[in-house]
Amino acid sequence: MHKVIFILFVLVGIPPVCAGTMSLIGINPLNFGASLDIPANKKLGSVVASTYLVGSFRYNSMAGCSVRKTSTVNGTLVPGYKDVYQTNIPGVGIMYKSTTMIGGGYEADPVSGYDFTLAASGSGSAQFWVDADLIVVGTVGSGSLTSMPNVDYSFSSSCAPTISVNETLVSGTIVNGLTSCAVANKAVTISLPDVGTRDLISAGATAGTTSGSIPLSCNAGTNVYVTFTDASNPANTSDVLSLAPSSTATNVGLQILYNGKPITYGPDSSANGNANQFLLGSSANLSNIPLMVRYYSRGDATAGIVRGVSTLTFSYQ
Repeated sequence: MHKVIFILFVLVGIPPVCAGTMSLIGINPLNFGASLDIPANKKLGSVVASTYLVGSFRYNSMAGCSVRKTSTVNGTLVPGYKDVYQTNIPGVGIMYKSTTMIGGGYEADPVSGYDFTLAASGSGSAQFWVDADLIVVGTVGSGSLTSMPNVDYSFSSSCAPTISVNETLVSGTIVNGLTSCAVANKAVTISLPDVGTRDLISAGATAGTTSGSIPLSCNAGTNVYVTFTDASNPANTSDVLSLAPSSTATNVGLQILYNGKPITYGPDSSANGNANQFLLGSSANLSNIPLMVRYYSRGDATAGIVRGVSTLTFSYQ
């Protein structure tokens, strides 16, 4: 009797062993410090504070291997920005940046995937820099910085297990949004006396000059410029204020004088160099804007009510 023995070999797919290793050392929370003053003259997009760390990316037994770096920012984007994220402070956002690793520079996070190749030796290290910037994205408020985005970094390779780290920011930085000048009274009225039309017959004639002022409360540290805008005709760039719709007089306007000279009107903008913007002086020395207002004839004025409205916009430079 013959016995036949069948020996069955079953080959089971076994995934290759990742022989290499990767690690990140020195990834600690970032900190903007105890407090931060943000001047009112900072433009949108300005970086007002930065903090960074230098970590170490280390690898072993990974000769010539490729590594993919990815990053994910956990937060809500500021509308209109692709890489600046909201905080709990109005007008202040945060941008994260990190190095592209071997021989690279900075790139803004998030990163969908950046590939780099390790040295032929297979073992070594590279600096890994992480930077966080505070960005002005609007009118800056004040308060304690408590709600901020964080970022996840991941490094993956076919040669080693994936590693991931989470970078955070220390909360509690006190942000002071500095308004260099505040107007004590938002609606200043200057009342002119009644005058006869005989005083305003000829074009260019003036009458009824009356003094007034706009009280200010200013913080020291900047130069204050101002633009006056004709509220009834914002495109007006002359030195005669248009009549408001409630006026009933005709052929007459108003002039506002500063330092004895008629103010020329310009667009409602705080941009440096705005049309017809002029210097008031150092914020340390300002407590009011002294003005005079007078009637101005456009030629043969007729009787009636005269009203004009002007707004003003400060620029801190």
